[in-house]
Amino acid sequence: MKNFLIFLFLLNASFAFSQTYDIVDDDTVNYTDKKGLKQGAWVEKWDNGNIKHEVNYKNDLKDGVEMLYFKSGKCVQEESYYKAGKLDGTVTVKYEDRTIKSQTDYKNGLKDGSEILYYSNGNKQSEATYAKDKLVGTIRMYDKSGQFTKEGTANKQVFDIDAYAAGKTDFSDTVVLAVFRRHPEWKNKLIVADVTAGMEPYAAQLMKWDNEHLLITEKRQYVFFNDGDNKEPKDKIIGQTGGLYYSDGSSNAKVKKTIKQAMAAGEGGDIPENDVEAIVSGLTLGQGYEQIILIADNNAPVRDMNMLKRLKKPIIIVLCGLKDTDEVLQDYLSIAQRTKGSIYTIHDDAKDLGKLVEGNEITIEQLKYKVTGGTLQVEK
Repeated sequence: MKNFLIFLFLLNASFAFSQTYDIVDDDTVNYTDKKGLKQGAWVEKWDNGNIKHEVNYKNDLKDGVEMLYFKSGKCVQEESYYKAGKLDGTVTVKYEDRTIKSQTDYKNGLKDGSEILYYSNGNKQSEATYAKDKLVGTIRMYDKSGQFTKEGTANKQVFDIDAYAAGKTDFSDTVVLAVFRRHPEWKNKLIVADVTAGMEPYAAQLMKWDNEHLLITEKRQYVFFNDGDNKEPKDKIIGQTGGLYYSDGSSNAKVKKTIKQAMAAGEGGDIPENDVEAIVSGLTLGQGYEQIILIADNNAPVRDMNMLKRLKKPIIIVLCGLKDTDEVLQDYLSIAQRTKGSIYTIHDDAKDLGKLVEGNEITIEQLKYKVTGGTLQVEK
């Protein structure tokens, strides 16, 4: 009998110590059962005590509503719904002032339905439709005032890049040519260029500029990127998305061939792009460069910002698709500021952004930007 009681005691003790939980606001949360599976409500807090993350688990799989909160506690940053561990429903992301930043429909873990992105002023930035993670039809993009600007399709657009490069078709935005002609002192360039859908006119400007400088003694190397060679969004792994095409720039024919190869292989598919991965690839493949120049689409956020710490040299960003009253996307402000780089637009040179300190202001096109809390951002 005594041995049996000892056995029961040890069994109960083992059961008790195999389960874990926390008490938050008098509720039991963060419960792990005796099998090591998460169950019920899980809560994570910021270091200031505000709730950071709330989600429900069933047998170690997210099940139900998931909420992410801003550190300030002002509002929900992201709200989504899971069914048996897979996104199922509309994912809503908000700015800190509670205006909606994006809404994306999911079914069984895949994009299925509409995806709409918004500017901070509430106007639509882009819209697209997906079926089982595949883009259906077009991605339509708009400027900050709500005016339609460009469109990318699920099937490769017919675009006569040679006609643009030869000057037979006019450019509506000549920012690449304008910036490069403004800075002839850049003699040894590594140029990393986005050639996804909608960026064809800027790729053509690169071809035109390269052809104009055939007889000029300067070195230029290129990486053209298309965000994954038409991979499905679910297959785009940070740092391994691919769709990167290097040219040593030794001849205009090589440059033109490489641009066309990159454009033919993929046009992006979804909206964010793998800018940082492309820069890192250029830093590895290129040799002897002095300036690192990113030709970027201001209508497309950067999917791999968490790779930014790998950039140890100043990045010069030439922003395409930026109109006078448009905001510079925060991702590009952050890349320039944190790498001690610069941003160049059709009219302005915003140099040495890493030297700005708290409270400093600059103007890019018609908008003012200020360092607040260590981060350069548009003044509201």
